[in-house]
Amino acid sequence: MRVSPLFPILLLLAGCSSAAPMASSGASTEALFVKHGVADRIEIRALNRLPLRAAALIAPSGAQTGAEDIIVSPTTSLGEGKILGSAPFSGGSFGVTAIPASPAALGGAPQGSGELLLMQSTGSITLPDPIAYRRDWRGYRIRLRFGNPPGAVERRVIAAPRPPGG
Repeated sequence: MRVSPLFPILLLLAGCSSAAPMASSGASTEALFVKHGVADRIEIRALNRLPLRAAALIAPSGAQTGAEDIIVSPTTSLGEGKILGSAPFSGGSFGVTAIPASPAALGGAPQGSGELLLMQSTGSITLPDPIAYRRDWRGYRIRLRFGNPPGAVERRVIAAPRPPGG
């Protein structure tokens, strides 16, 4: 079987195919009181592959206060197609560049580009009793639900933030 001399170049170009979605592994969630913000509101910020759909402050007694104003906006981060390793291309005279004859001569593996899809979500919870919260804030929790049933759903419970000046 005879292989075309263009085969190595086509193989290289195939590695640079269009962007494909990748799952997020860098999810993060935080609950805080915003500096110079309203003292009786907890802000929730989440970066996840799924949108934040519900959040509730759970008191030590079990009473729940739901979040208002949950805003979700998709965000993407594009990865550039790169070739790892040394740069074997050298500029010749009159701007002519040498092209290696095989992918092995590249000095590294061709890397395709990808797209990291994340949802950036924010929400806020107004404290039902700021005095009780300040007194027993360590007993409070925040329950979060990401995604929409019946599809992918992720549930998480995080600690409530320390009150300002507390």
